[in-house]
Amino acid sequence: MNRLTAKYPNAPLILGAALFIYLVLRVFIMPISDDEFTTVDLHASQSWWGVLTTAQPSVEWAPNNHILNTLFMKLEIALFGRKDWAVRLHILASFAVCFYYVYHTLKLFTSSVTRQTLYLLIIFFNPYLLDFFGIARGYAMSIAAYSVAFYYFIVYTENLSLTHLRNVFIALFVSIWSNFSALYFLLLFSVLTGFVIYKNRHQIDYKKHLLYIAIACSAILLVIFLPLIRTLASDQTFGGKTGIFQDCVVHYINQYIHFDHNIDRYKVCAPGWKLTEVLAVICLLFWALIHFVSFLFPTKENIAKVQYYSLALLAGIVLIVKILFIWKGVPYPTARTVLLFSMPFYSGVCATCERIILKQKNAVIALFVFISFLTFHFFSAVTFENTLEWWQNGDAKRVVAFLKKDLKNVKKDKMLVFGIEGWHYHSMAFYTEVEFKDIMKTQWTDLQTLTGFDYVYVPFHLKDRIPNSFEVAGTFKHGILFKSIPGKE
Repeated sequence: MNRLTAKYPNAPLILGAALFIYLVLRVFIMPISDDEFTTVDLHASQSWWGVLTTAQPSVEWAPNNHILNTLFMKLEIALFGRKDWAVRLHILASFAVCFYYVYHTLKLFTSSVTRQTLYLLIIFFNPYLLDFFGIARGYAMSIAAYSVAFYYFIVYTENLSLTHLRNVFIALFVSIWSNFSALYFLLLFSVLTGFVIYKNRHQIDYKKHLLYIAIACSAILLVIFLPLIRTLASDQTFGGKTGIFQDCVVHYINQYIHFDHNIDRYKVCAPGWKLTEVLAVICLLFWALIHFVSFLFPTKENIAKVQYYSLALLAGIVLIVKILFIWKGVPYPTARTVLLFSMPFYSGVCATCERIILKQKNAVIALFVFISFLTFHFFSAVTFENTLEWWQNGDAKRVVAFLKKDLKNVKKDKMLVFGIEGWHYHSMAFYTEVEFKDIMKTQWTDLQTLTGFDYVYVPFHLKDRIPNSFEVAGTFKHGILFKSIPGKE
């Protein structure tokens, strides 16, 4: 590997370019997801002020408005029309920003191109993470902005520049505006920057720096106040109530291995222990072990900073979510929300590995073995079919292509009606509402009554609920398209 990176000193950038191409392909191939359609339909359709204030009439859907993401989607629709690839362009830019700043954070504590590349693989050979860098949701933008904030925070600890302090809070604002879950980081970075200022109070005008933090936090909270209030009023907080281990760790691992068909995530290894729970315990024990071992060795200042501050952020997140659950019953973050909170976990792991490898060179062998597993898992989980969170949405484009051909032979003397079973409605409606707007109405259905429908799409397990007045028009990967038989009710 050293020879390889010596020959290719731009190996990290080559990796970034390869991942970017993968994401571009997903952006153009993947059908729209449920939440992307909901954002387009309910939020991007509002005025610019309406987006900024989450003015959609039904407060129930307020959490779906990841404000900065919605603003970009609204702009992209205005420029390019309602196309799946168009509303995701800003997410590709988010990946470029995220990769760039993660890479430069790694460069702060290691000059080895080999290890920079290995650490980038640890962070980005994550199919669950990359899933959200290919769809128009605020999570990826929030993660990218967090990466910017963390980089400038570490730099700020070195030079105590107000410029870098400003960049930290600008990035935090972007992160929060993309997803309100990042508010946890506003509190944590405020505390950590306050700690840094206190440590260096004799070297700087500490009052000026503290005033800057107070003004920045106040400005952020003022801007987001109205949409935040509407979001909290929705009472639609996404999360679980079992515990941090089950809701945050086990569920994250369940999603991480979701598309890897070599791993049975439903397997029960022992009475009361699922495979995902066993893997979660192994991961936590391994994480604790490498940190314990790393503390046995003295290390460089920048490695220690990244490691300790990553641990502080992680501990802070755990403490906040626990307090909020006990105090207000706020659900524990789970699934995609944990993606944002996993970033300090990864940066801490990378710094910990670097700390060990500098003192125990043979440890790099274990790192290679670990990354070999991650690489095998990544390529086993690669898909252009659908997303992890909205895996049922895979048929949308295929059904639309089929209908375009089938409708050529249909007499268009009336407005046709296409009924889509609720779980699949949003993804298909994104395309059918535009493609067939002049000849066919798209309608959500719970299959209670199918009178008046010309076509009906249902998942396989609901096919028996379709009456014999319909015939199978086409069978797809996730469901069946039925067509009404003329004259038969």
